Amino acid sequence: MKNVDARYQVFISSTYSDLREERQKVSKAILELGHFPSGMELFPSDDSDQFEFIKGVIQECDYYVLILGGRYGSLSNDGLSFTEKEFDYAKSLGLPICAHVHKNTDQLISKNVDLDDDLRVKLNLFKEKVQSAMMVKFWETSDELTSNVILSFSHLMRTQPRIGWRRGDVVSVAQTERIAQLQESNLGLRKLVEEMHEQLAVEEIDLTRASIEVQFSSVNSGLVSESFSASKFLRFCAGRLYEGLDISDLGPVLEEFVVASTSYKKIDVHRDSIKNVGFFLELFSIVQRHGDREIKLNPKSLHSIRTLFIEPAPTESRSSSFKNDLNDEIPF
Repeated sequence: MKNVDARYQVFISSTYSDLREERQKVSKAILELGHFPSGMELFPSDDSDQFEFIKGVIQECDYYVLILGGRYGSLSNDGLSFTEKEFDYAKSLGLPICAHVHKNTDQLISKNVDLDDDLRVKLNLFKEKVQSAMMVKFWETSDELTSNVILSFSHLMRTQPRIGWRRGDVVSVAQTERIAQLQESNLGLRKLVEEMHEQLAVEEIDLTRASIEVQFSSVNSGLVSESFSASKFLRFCAGRLYEGLDISDLGPVLEEFVVASTSYKKIDVHRDSIKNVGFFLELFSIVQRHGDREIKLNPKSLHSIRTLFIEPAPTESRSSSFKNDLNDEIPF
């Protein structure tokens, strides 16, 4: 096995039952290159809860390999196959992708192709989407596919290197020193932020004029960027923030807010937007941390946001209980 500085996690996306041999050969090739293939062999994509798990796996991967044969795949509730949803999600994350499309599906045996006309149309539209978004390689045999994947993946590693995984005992002295420098710099930045918090007059912040920028992807519109009123967002989630919100739940809350505020029915908020909103809340002392993972409304900032609750939140029912609990602290 070739020794490499970094080892990458590679998500292999395809239909399963008709491409078992192809997936096995591609997975073996990636292992022989010294990297980690990742796929859904043990967790078939058969429901929406499962797809939430798949999204988490894709987020952890460095590269994405798409293999298309003669079947579109099982459909999710929105009418898209799970393979197409995986592709859309990987693309929205900006993962480097290599796509491989079967050259002539008419030559495949009947059990490996869709006989339903609607599924055939969906598969052809999916192929057109992929080919319009990137260069693809075509294949006919499993050996040809494996060879193409090795070449494409090797090219992506050279042209779009990722962080990957490294053994802790092979980190160089220079890297160790650099980590120490970054830790020291991070400590200095934290102190600076704390000083800014102390100097910042929270009561002078006009939250009614502040805005948050949210990037998200939807099935029909791809990657979208929209600006929302910060006060509207705070009214939406104030009840949860008052009771205490785990930082891992900030993403789902933000997705609920965007869906409630727009015409989109189902979206995935970009991770950077979630981080930016969390940074916004902490920077202006709207929330403070309790432990490592929980955030709550900062009692010192309650007088600054009292006007946000004069009108009820769009859909957040707990805002009313929040208002009642704070009658003594926030005069309305």
